Amino acid sequence: MEGGTTTTQGRRPIIQMDEIEGDGLSLYRSLSRQLNGDPHEYVSVLNAVLDHFLRVWIQADHPRHQEYKAYSISWPDRPVKTFFGAISCPDLIAGAGPRIFEQVLWVIANALSIRLVIWTSVPHGPSTQPLHRVGMMTFPEYHVFQSGPHSLNGSYRHGSLVEDESGKALIAYMHHQKRNSDLEVKEICWYGKSPNVSEFECYNEYRPLQGQHRPALPGRIDFLWVFAVSVKDSTQIRIAVQMINEALRRAPGQETRRLHTASGRHLPLRRYVSVDAEFKWVRLTEEDLDHELAKVDDEREKEQIRAGNPEHLCSVLTIAIDRHAIFNFHILDMLENATSTTVSNVSPPCLSTLSEL
Repeated sequence: MEGGTTTTQGRRPIIQMDEIEGDGLSLYRSLSRQLNGDPHEYVSVLNAVLDHFLRVWIQADHPRHQEYKAYSISWPDRPVKTFFGAISCPDLIAGAGPRIFEQVLWVIANALSIRLVIWTSVPHGPSTQPLHRVGMMTFPEYHVFQSGPHSLNGSYRHGSLVEDESGKALIAYMHHQKRNSDLEVKEICWYGKSPNVSEFECYNEYRPLQGQHRPALPGRIDFLWVFAVSVKDSTQIRIAVQMINEALRRAPGQETRRLHTASGRHLPLRRYVSVDAEFKWVRLTEEDLDHELAKVDDEREKEQIRAGNPEHLCSVLTIAIDRHAIFNFHILDMLENATSTTVSNVSPPCLSTLSEL
């Protein structure tokens, strides 16, 4: 999925049903959840659609006037007598036939400047096709799940089909890496002693484990889980970068789509991380300084070496993904304990992959 509810590989879409059975407005509630952030604000979405239709209806020179007029004239008198009644309660006519229902969906999509996609099953890759997809291709997509009919009047129910932004996919991935990766991954968790008591305990693998209780991964993520990854050897940098990329695919809020003014299209934002760095002044010993000076003959270069001692170097580079994954690159430790491959591992193009995140 894309647009208003982008689905990134690793995060699964979830269905959030907010309808009141029988009132015919669950479609507007599902759209309000995605447009307003609150399904209870559905009246503003409904009013926007009705206002759009009436404005087009009374303006004979409007580009869509004849289209909407044709919808109304050819509208069957069941299950809702008028086309205006159908856009007022779209749940009631969802089963009236694909062509009839899509006329209503087109008015809704035009009024809200969206591309509306209706599913009858949770999409699993490109092989799963939606029941309806209406609206201009340049508009952001909003996805709705449809089920039914559920009552004697043939009413259908609709729910928001949105990403699971709980962070559960990221936590599950980091937990798997903790068991299987060659990198050092430590776990920290703050959790409640019981559901109804505001008293918390902390499980911290940086402390002695004796006496600590490690909670199981919960069905709902209401605990604060943090996985800290330590990268102390230069040979581990590539592995860590790959882990960061995989974690980003599962992290909440990544690659959401926004309107790109120049192209007029809704395009995904670039991935983002939080970055922090600690610096340390590093001074060469007199012996090392003399050794470096002996390598050059030019006095100007020697002055540059003397001026660069001490040198302000990055000691630890920290990259955080959401609130669940922290990667600590111990750069200075790698340089101070160099091996034959350290230079190639910590210099471009290897480290450039970090700046591209």
